[in-house]
Amino acid sequence: MPEPAGEPVEVTLVEEIQWRPFESCPICGAPATDDEDVPPRSIGGKVMTRTCGPCNNRLGSHLEADLADWLDNALTLPRLDHLE
Repeated sequence: MPEPAGEPVEVTLVEEIQWRPFESCPICGAPATDDEDVPPRSIGGKVMTRTCGPCNNRLGSHLEADLADWLDNALTLPRLDHLE
């Protein structure tokens, strides 16, 4: 894999986010019944909280598809900024 273009960036981890179970969905307040992967498991996420089924399915399907497309493009599209 080629080296990324640009200047190196230093990242400092402040605190790792841990599993945080909710009894109620943090989006709508209904009973939390589904595990929620953050980011989606398909791109390396892990269960971080719980949501209700409808919110998990409705919200997750849109965000996960957009995030997966972004990740796929970020890893495969050539960078052309060096040509300017």
